Amino acid sequence: MAILLAVVLLFVGCDCSTCEQELETTKEKLAACEDNRNNDDSNETRENLTAFNSYNGYYNADGLYIKKIMVPHTVKTIKGKPTYLRPEVNSNLTKGINASGTYVLLEILEHGKPYYEDISMEPLLEDTNSGLLATYFTGFDPTSNIKVYVVSIHDEEYASNAAIIDSIVENTMNSCSLPGGLDACLDSIEQQIQTHYQQFPIVRPKTVGGGIVPPK
Repeated sequence: MAILLAVVLLFVGCDCSTCEQELETTKEKLAACEDNRNNDDSNETRENLTAFNSYNGYYNADGLYIKKIMVPHTVKTIKGKPTYLRPEVNSNLTKGINASGTYVLLEILEHGKPYYEDISMEPLLEDTNSGLLATYFTGFDPTSNIKVYVVSIHDEEYASNAAIIDSIVENTMNSCSLPGGLDACLDSIEQQIQTHYQQFPIVRPKTVGGGIVPPK
């Protein structure tokens, strides 16, 4: 938090009143986010959680799922202006992938700003995601006691690369040893995405996280 405020304060000397107003708004957002973190009742140790990983998730007998996810937030200079960045799950891009009987919920996170560097090492805050599994998986039986796996990818350019990214996720999850090999699956997915994006020098690879949503 201190580091982020230090970055913000670098712009205080700006002559323009609009700039000062944006800085005040940004600081208020950061303070609110920090309050949300401090009020969290999760029994997870925050130091052991990393960006884009999901935890404390479950789904009920109706197939309604809920989970928590850690997302980074920061202020970066974009076109000469301090801009608040906070990737969020784009519900319109969330989809279900059935990899040979393995149910994978693919989430794409976006902050919607023209900034393509990796921000996964910035301070983290907690978001909550929920939804109905039947929306993403045809014929899903919530009484079948099957674990649902989550793959979350921060990718501002996903819409232009969806077919390739989806194929990487499906093929990798299809061949991985689960549940114990989930971390290796996520590492492999990230490496393959990095390889894909190497052909686009302006766009840097994004960070992959994941988790498990078990039946309640």
